[in-house]
Amino acid sequence: MVEMMNDSNLRRPDADQLGGWKGPIRVLGFPETRLSVSSILPAFTIEPSESPDVFTRDGLRIIPNPSKRFPRRKPVYVYFEIYSLMPDESGVTSFTVEYTLSQSKKKGKRRKLRRFGTGDSPETSISIGRLGDSPVSKEYLSLDLGKAGRGDFTLNVKVSDQNSGEA
Repeated sequence: MVEMMNDSNLRRPDADQLGGWKGPIRVLGFPETRLSVSSILPAFTIEPSESPDVFTRDGLRIIPNPSKRFPRRKPVYVYFEIYSLMPDESGVTSFTVEYTLSQSKKKGKRRKLRRFGTGDSPETSISIGRLGDSPVSKEYLSLDLGKAGRGDFTLNVKVSDQNSGEA
C-alpha cells in the first residue's frame, strides 16, 4: 500500500461554484506474482488518440463516467487493465475474458414474491480468448444496451490466465 497526496477541485458547469478537497489517500498495489485486475472504469467514450491530455492513456482517450449512469441510446464503455499474466516458454501470454451482463433484481414487494419462483434475472455472456506478448493487457469494451430495456444492469468480468491456471 502506498500513501499519496490528493488535491482535487470540481466546478459545476451550470453554476459559478467551485469545490475542493486535499488530503492523503491510500492506494493499493498489485502483486507482481499473482494475476490481478484493476478496477473497471465506466466511460462515456473510449477512442484512439495521439493527443496527450489528462484523459489519454497509452493511445486511448477515455472520458470517465463517475456516475455510472448511461443514456439508453448511447453505448456503454468500460476500461480495465490485467496484470501479471504468465508467458509460456515462447513468451506468449494466453488469457480469456468473460463478460456477463445481467439485469439487477428489483427490490420490494416483487422481490419477496420471487422466493416462490427462481428469481433469476436474464443475463448475457461472452467469452473472448486473447494472446499477447506482455504480462499487462489493457482492455476496453463497448456495449449497446439500446434494446435491453429499462433498469439497472450489472457487468461482471472474469479473467482466466490459460498459462498459470489462475482466474
